[in-house]
Amino acid sequence: MKADGAFNPGVWAACRASEPLAELPGPFALGVDVQPGWERATICVGGIRTDGRVGVEVFRDIRATPDSPVTAARVAEEIRKFPDPVAVIAYDQVSGAAASFLREANETGAPWDALKPAAIVAACMDVDEMIRAGRIAVDDPLLDAQIPLAARRPVGADGAFRFSRAASLGPIDAVMAMTLAAHAIAYTGPEPKIT
Repeated sequence: MKADGAFNPGVWAACRASEPLAELPGPFALGVDVQPGWERATICVGGIRTDGRVGVEVFRDIRATPDSPVTAARVAEEIRKFPDPVAVIAYDQVSGAAASFLREANETGAPWDALKPAAIVAACMDVDEMIRAGRIAVDDPLLDAQIPLAARRPVGADGAFRFSRAASLGPIDAVMAMTLAAHAIAYTGPEPKIT
């Protein structure tokens, strides 16, 4: 069963901003998502802009090829290439890559943060609110391609939801990585100034 898309195209269009992270000194948060079939993974970076919005860009769009499969080690290697200090590297605790990411955190001391299912729900709901309020700034064709595919799945009572791979019309690894990065920086970065 497929669901309607999570966002009206006009709502997403209002979040467009040229160079959403231009000249930001940090801190930055990375969000990492690996598709369950290991065909693809995305790493997004988020930062708090001077206008108070959360800027997010795709840092790496990783695709499997016959010569180069998507592996947790390959994702971690790409994360180590991020040139600026990172406050947090957020990922889903139930991801197939979670055990490898935990080992990476223990071996390197990097600020990896495994989000439990309840935290994933909170991140999805927070980012949904950011998008609807125009408090997120994005400018990336991969996000533009995946956002219409994303669908919500109700979780528990009181209207809680998360973005659902099963209900979505295609891959949403970039949407999930954006969600994790935006949520992480909103809670670890400087206090956003609402303008």
